[in-house]
Amino acid sequence: MIGTILSCYLALTIVFCFFRIKIGIAMFLFYSLLVPKIVFFSFGPNLFNFFILLALFLNYKYKNFVFKPLAPFIFLYLAQFIIIPFHNAVPYGIQLNAFRVDFMAIILLPFAIINVANRNVDALDLFNKVLMSAVIVAVVYSLFLATMLPGSNPYIKLINPGYSTTIMDHYSNYCAAEGTGRLFGRISGVFIHPMQNGLFLSLGFVFLLSKIDFDQEFKDKILVFIIFFTSLAILCIGIRTPIGALGLGLAVFLFLERKVKLFLIGILSGTALFIIIQKFPGMGEYIASIFDKSSKAVEGSSFELRLFQLNGCLKEISHNYLFGKGYNWTSYYLRLYAAHPTMFAFESLVLVILCNNGFIGGVIWALMIFIYIQKMYRTFSNKHYRNIMITLMVVYLVYIVITGDYGYMKFFLIFYAVMFMWPNGLKSFASK
Repeated sequence: MIGTILSCYLALTIVFCFFRIKIGIAMFLFYSLLVPKIVFFSFGPNLFNFFILLALFLNYKYKNFVFKPLAPFIFLYLAQFIIIPFHNAVPYGIQLNAFRVDFMAIILLPFAIINVANRNVDALDLFNKVLMSAVIVAVVYSLFLATMLPGSNPYIKLINPGYSTTIMDHYSNYCAAEGTGRLFGRISGVFIHPMQNGLFLSLGFVFLLSKIDFDQEFKDKILVFIIFFTSLAILCIGIRTPIGALGLGLAVFLFLERKVKLFLIGILSGTALFIIIQKFPGMGEYIASIFDKSSKAVEGSSFELRLFQLNGCLKEISHNYLFGKGYNWTSYYLRLYAAHPTMFAFESLVLVILCNNGFIGGVIWALMIFIYIQKMYRTFSNKHYRNIMITLMVVYLVYIVITGDYGYMKFFLIFYAVMFMWPNGLKSFASK
């Protein structure tokens, strides 16, 4: 029943994409953020993506498409595509198919958002409202789950009726996280995995921060209220990565801003949150475990474990340090063997880059980051907003370096696309 409802929603989305494209893309955006998978009758998700792309071509001429806002990420994928012939640990057919699937799933929606918003300012306002609504839903539901028995998630059970009892029991046990020092277990919210929830809430925090005018003394009290509860949700979901990633991201933001007043506000806000945390039994130890590597309060990955995994990674690619094992080799390996003897599930971007594309992969990512930062400086004359966009990238990078990248760029690029287009006094951004 639920599959039919989702399929009908997506069918309606396609209809709107052909006749009222801003409504259709907004519907697709909302679905992509709050529903874990594309359910389009008995067809695969690629057919739905093809219809979205076809609608773009029919609504706008190819010559009018805007590509430059996505230039850093198009470079990232095309560079990885070019080096596919230089590694053969994965059959070439599988590499090419994986590239096609990734490119369509990750680049298409941000590309559609940017091009529709570029032609229609009203669409941009609609996309912002949809993204804001999705963040609020994710925050409220995450906090709601914190009041329930650890491991419970009625929404995920509802949205995945095809999962067997064994799979759901395993999911519930993982999220309950008994004996690991997590007060509320691991909360996945509207997502399949808690780490997805953590990333979305972290990026959502930066998105909300971008809406604040720091020169107006925080007049938008409702926005500050939402930001506060987003912070609370991040603290309650039972994973430390978003706390560390957001903390480092905000430190970079405050450094770039170089505003003493803003720094003091950050310190006071952090102190207030810490005082609130102390009121919850076990939360003080949970936060302290982020900074104390010897802490046994919360079980999780350690620095020593990451070094052990890195050593295993270098041994794995010893036959081809330069180009690695192949595009998407890490996912390919996990499908075949479930886990690696030393790298387990490849829980760091560093491991993924080196295994898939070797040291050349590291160079490609470094160039992507350089192009991104250069583009922010060339595009945004507003220093404050430019710093926000750099902070968005820092939070994302820190997050995936700590925990790996399991399709997380999809969420990052959605936030990036909407935020990049928002200060649309950028009449000439496409030429920069």
